[in-house]
Amino acid sequence: MSWRGWRATWCASPARSSPRSSIPVTIIEMSQTQLPTQDMQRQQVGQLHQQMMAAQQQVQQAAQSPQGQQLMQSQPEQAQQLMQQAQAEQKRMNDEIASIMAQPTIEQVLTFFKNNRARSFVLDIETDSDDFI
Repeated sequence: MSWRGWRATWCASPARSSPRSSIPVTIIEMSQTQLPTQDMQRQQVGQLHQQMMAAQQQVQQAAQSPQGQQLMQSQPEQAQQLMQQAQAEQKRMNDEIASIMAQPTIEQVLTFFKNNRARSFVLDIETDSDDFI
């Protein structure tokens, strides 16, 4: 679900009738951020895991196939290069998963705002007015 779809669904929920319950939506709209929800984050990570598993299966199938074994015997440099490419792709996906998990979710931000210990701190939010032209 996209950010706009999630926001529209969340804003239209029946629990959103009281003025107090509109505060999170107001904060989200004021911040103009597109933070993912926890569900969106899990979905992205799940897709990357599926891609990694598919890539691993392809490498294993290629290594076990007669053509793969023949390539490994006749051209070990090319086979090693292909293995390095597969490992680099797996590392890239792991890095991408780490970056997705490092991003805060909207639920984490709202929990932070509700935290009594955090309320004693002042948040100074500055913007560059040139961005709004």
